[in-house]
Amino acid sequence: MKFSFFLLLLNAVLWGKPPATLLQEFPNPFCCFENLYFRSETSTFITLGNNPTFPAKAITLSDKRGYSFQNKNGYLGGIFPVKGTTLFLFEMDRTICCSYHFFHILEHIVGDWAFYGDEHFEEVKQIVLASAGEKEWVLGGVTWPVAWEGPNEINKHLLRALFPNAEVKTWVQFLEECDGKTLCFERALTSDRGVAETIPASGNLGRMLGYSRRYFSGQALQHLADRVHAYAGTRIENSSALRVTYLKRPLPRSLAPALEEKLLASIEAMRNVALRVEDLAKLSFKEQINVIGNTDVLISVHGNGLSHVLFLPPSSRVIEIFPPSTHTVDYRIFAEARGLNYTCIMADRGIISKEESYRLGMFGTEETFAGTISELDRSLVISEIE
Repeated sequence: MKFSFFLLLLNAVLWGKPPATLLQEFPNPFCCFENLYFRSETSTFITLGNNPTFPAKAITLSDKRGYSFQNKNGYLGGIFPVKGTTLFLFEMDRTICCSYHFFHILEHIVGDWAFYGDEHFEEVKQIVLASAGEKEWVLGGVTWPVAWEGPNEINKHLLRALFPNAEVKTWVQFLEECDGKTLCFERALTSDRGVAETIPASGNLGRMLGYSRRYFSGQALQHLADRVHAYAGTRIENSSALRVTYLKRPLPRSLAPALEEKLLASIEAMRNVALRVEDLAKLSFKEQINVIGNTDVLISVHGNGLSHVLFLPPSSRVIEIFPPSTHTVDYRIFAEARGLNYTCIMADRGIISKEESYRLGMFGTEETFAGTISELDRSLVISEIE
């Protein structure tokens, strides 16, 4: 007869030998632990057994953080079991705000889903936005309270759609519930942006999924999209025309008004094309997903709304426009993971090939990324639609 996790752990603790930690390695920076321990009194994650390399695979130890990670042997004292799977999303001290940003949360979640969640999403019982162990974060010289739900609760709805049995907690909430106990997690999935940066394939691109992207299953990410659409109740509209959606962004990171007007007029003039102009910031999560589910061509200046390429129909095309002297592979990675056709247009250089994109990686300044596009060869956009 097979003992439950609780009975096995109780038996091991009573005999003074808690079960050893086992590691299933996924592509960097994702790991899955069985019997990962956490001493909340000292905010220390512990792998038990002779496994000195475990911590480095899960978390970068050189960064200043509100927790630590160590390997040890021996007795741990009273242990409280935590059944099911817990996702820990780790950030670095300088990237703490990423835990509350839709695109950056998706970097964690896409890997968690591709390597584990697609088959085991019902087993995920809690998601800990561990970040760097902070109580608040600073952006632009302003201190913000931790509000992980996001604009229009977009982050909250995303996580609820994919992991319906999970409770989401900030690091502070997680510690409060631990109440000084030593815990043993039946399974713990870890993802750490700091670990990703130790791999040139990720660090050189400036993106967490730079290495692991090549291991994604298109089928798994299609299932991710399907779950989000089921949650949103997407209704597919019948249309004989090509459905083109243009995501309107506020200044300054947008097309200049006169240029935008000319581009939209050119698209509207195309035969058998139905143009839809949307400002996603004004829509609820479910409304946003319904728009995306009825899109054949998605066009936008670089911005967070393009995270929705993950939820496009499988035959869709994506056209991303960058301000001059600015480039990154954020949404190219998402689009290619879904197997979508993707076109990158830099306002000052034209269409950038896939090979050139990954060679360029991320470059630009805060000023160039926020720049307004005043000149653009509109024919490039039209030809991609055609």
